[in-house]
Amino acid sequence: MNFFKRFFKNIETKTNSILDNLEIPISFIEESIKNLKSEIKKNREVLAEIKALSIRAKNEAEKFKKNSYDYEQKATLILQKGQQKTLSIIKADQLAVEALQKKALQIKLSKKAKSEHNHFEKKYTQLNKNIYIIKSTISKWENKLKILNGRIKISTATKNLNKQLALLNSNNTITLLNKLRDEVIQEEALFKSYQDLNKVHYTINLDNNLKANH
Repeated sequence: MNFFKRFFKNIETKTNSILDNLEIPISFIEESIKNLKSEIKKNREVLAEIKALSIRAKNEAEKFKKNSYDYEQKATLILQKGQQKTLSIIKADQLAVEALQKKALQIKLSKKAKSEHNHFEKKYTQLNKNIYIIKSTISKWENKLKILNGRIKISTATKNLNKQLALLNSNNTITLLNKLRDEVIQEEALFKSYQDLNKVHYTINLDNNLKANH
């Protein structure tokens, strides 16, 4: 992520000089964002697995804790039976010790499962935080990429417009326009001369017709 931030920082500081040559590696930037999004997808899958392990560890911790309580209750009942002489004292003590040993084991397993649960929860929180940071970074740079693309379009349009203006203001263009103007003037004069000639022919024909009728 730090490399990604440094990369974009470097692009940002060189934007003006790059814009002059229109060499901004947009495709590379877009590919980098695409790769980061792919990594987020993979991390989300890992995140789901970690959460599942955390839930499982929590359930096991609660189960072992409940088992320890059950064994404690069994030990108490066994000792009561020994006191009530429904069970020999020796046997009662032996069974009670075994129950308390199992209780101690269940407590140990419960603590271990709880420790694993806390471990997975920390990993989950840390990974989830990192995903959020990367998503925020992607969103930030996608917005900057849009601005960058906009600047490229504006720069390209301005450059093309300036070329057109330069072409319009060039001597060759002015000479061409003057030549076209002269040709238009010549065509107009030629058209006018044909009109005048037609009028003369019409007048002559009219005079000839009048004389013929007299």
